[in-house]
Amino acid sequence: MDSNNVEYSFEKELRNRFREYYKKLPATKTKSTIHKLFQKLKKSNLDFYLFGGFPKDIYLKKNKAIPRDIDLVTLQSDFKTIFEEFKDYKITKSRFGGVKIKFEGIDVDIWPLEKTWAFESGSVNLNDINSLSETTFLNIESIAIELFPKSKCRNVIAHGFNQAINDKLLEINLKENPFPELNIARALYAAKRLEYNFGPHLIEFISENLKSCDIDDILHIYEKKYGIVEFEKNSYRNYLTQIKISDDFYHNDLKSFKRSYSKQTNIFDKEPSSTRMKV
Repeated sequence: MDSNNVEYSFEKELRNRFREYYKKLPATKTKSTIHKLFQKLKKSNLDFYLFGGFPKDIYLKKNKAIPRDIDLVTLQSDFKTIFEEFKDYKITKSRFGGVKIKFEGIDVDIWPLEKTWAFESGSVNLNDINSLSETTFLNIESIAIELFPKSKCRNVIAHGFNQAINDKLLEINLKENPFPELNIARALYAAKRLEYNFGPHLIEFISENLKSCDIDDILHIYEKKYGIVEFEKNSYRNYLTQIKISDDFYHNDLKSFKRSYSKQTNIFDKEPSSTRMKV
């Protein structure tokens, strides 16, 4: 199967999985909040794209996907209808020209397409909505899907996501970013959750930034965002130290955190709930 057919097959599958997910939302108590959120978003009459982690989880976990937070990009910049629709919830303006909403336990981040950092910084040219997938730090995040399609075919956007899934490899999608410590922490978390290897360019990025970023600062961000236990923290510290002192970014022991440390720490195994923080 050539690359075009593979891409078409992937997009079709994502549409199918999202349609099934959306269809079953009202029937499950734990997802009723998401259904309520989507209904309120629909009333605002804006064009929304689900972006990053949530559509990724829907593709990988299907109906089991439960988001910690939801990122949404709009084609419009006037958020008057959003403020009106969510007036009963805590809603604040964000630094990217959008809004942040605390919606019944879910953090919702909404911003206009043109205010995406990579476009505003000039790192990526904004041609149309399809350019959005070029703006993420990791390839596994480079996915967006139209929430309320105006045509029969729901638009799917991806740049490297399908390859990441096929290769089980985390790699840099866009190197330029304003928060290297945060993105290193997110890469560690993604590697743990997905059990994917790190690509050489990602390892090189981590190594370069460890010259100016403190490992403990990265671990503090990780702990605050995802939760962590002491044996994990020590394993991450050892792994990052190994990258920092290495001069061979293609060394096999650096590519896979699991291969390097799971034998010593069982970090990818489920330890007793009494000793583990919820992530």
